[in-house]
Amino acid sequence: MNMKLYNAAHSRIHSMAMEALARLEAKLNSVDPTALNKDIVDGIVQDAADLAQFEGALLTMQQYFRPTPAAPAQPPGPSEEPIIVTPEMSPTYKKSIEDKKIKSGAISKRKKKKDE
Repeated sequence: MNMKLYNAAHSRIHSMAMEALARLEAKLNSVDPTALNKDIVDGIVQDAADLAQFEGALLTMQQYFRPTPAAPAQPPGPSEEPIIVTPEMSPTYKKSIEDKKIKSGAISKRKKKKDE
């Protein structure tokens, strides 16, 4: 899809919608209640219809032709092999292994007592 053409059409429709909104707001804010007539009401109705039409056109363009965002770049994979942590490298890891051994030893002692 030609992105410049899409953006140009989208911008044109958006500007036409903003123009209709500005006309509508100006008419609603400047109307003298004593001077109401059919022409003023017809103008307000026409501006409201124009605004709805242009906003609908924007939504339609976005629904059918919204440009798909480029796929995010994949993070590079690991360049090195993973490091294997040993108890000698990490005192915390060494302590957790010792704690597991103590717990498993206590569990096996309980099982022996139950079997007896």
